[in-house]
Amino acid sequence: VTVFVIDFLNRRRDEQRELRQLQDQLVRDASSTSNETAKNAVHQLMKRSWLEGDRGLLQGMDLSLAELEDAYLINANLQKAKLVGANLNGASLGGAQLEGADLSLARLGGTSLSGANLNNAHLFGTVLQRAYLDDANLQGADLTGANLEGANLLGVSLQGARLGSAQLNGAILSYANLD
Repeated sequence: VTVFVIDFLNRRRDEQRELRQLQDQLVRDASSTSNETAKNAVHQLMKRSWLEGDRGLLQGMDLSLAELEDAYLINANLQKAKLVGANLNGASLGGAQLEGADLSLARLGGTSLSGANLNNAHLFGTVLQRAYLDDANLQGADLTGANLEGANLLGVSLQGARLGSAQLNGAILSYANLD
């Protein structure tokens, strides 16, 4: 019986180690500069429910310069993630948690951020042309120098947001809260 219990515990420990190694590899791959590698990693994380909620594996991670164009990150927890210079053009980030995330100089043209939480996010110099930010929370966000030309900001909350030198030509700001 003792041998059986020890063997069981050893197998369980090995399985947990392999699972952790897989998770670590997928997080590393999500930060790849290869679009296919990064998108596949995000797909695998989403499929295993490792992106959402308090246990989202990408929260606080450094994904700077990642090639996540057209990636599917709906409801992903990216709180305090570092996405500096990342390519997220055409990505789906609706409902994503990006509170305190650093998206400085990132490219988010045509990206869907509908209902996303970008509270206190850093979006300095970020390209958000034709992005969909309807009903997003941008309270306290730094949008200094951001390009929001043609962006949909319908019903967005911009309370306390910094918009110095932001380009807003053609942006839709109907029902936006600009307090």
